[in-house]
Amino acid sequence: MKTTDTAFNVIKKHHHVLIGFLVLSGNVYWLIQTATLFYSYNYPRVLYYFMFPTWVLIEETIIALSGIVIGLRILQKRIPAFRWLLIDIVLIALAICISIMAVS
Repeated sequence: MKTTDTAFNVIKKHHHVLIGFLVLSGNVYWLIQTATLFYSYNYPRVLYYFMFPTWVLIEETIIALSGIVIGLRILQKRIPAFRWLLIDIVLIALAICISIMAVS
């Protein structure tokens, strides 16, 4: 690292790694949560007061898998990071809105 490289320049140069890792880790966590809910709904050990419909869980799984693909492509520098970060945020917001509408 050169002495002229500041922390901002290093982050600016490698922003795709940071954004790709955040998108990837967030979607992997979301996929694990959705898979856990789907499994626990089908093999119950606990009586749930509130349950998401199966189609909502499948929809969230599909969006999480597409987010994982987006994160991997950002890490590989195949797609622009900021544009696809915004698209991933919109997909997650859409899934949250669908989940809220499905249970209300």
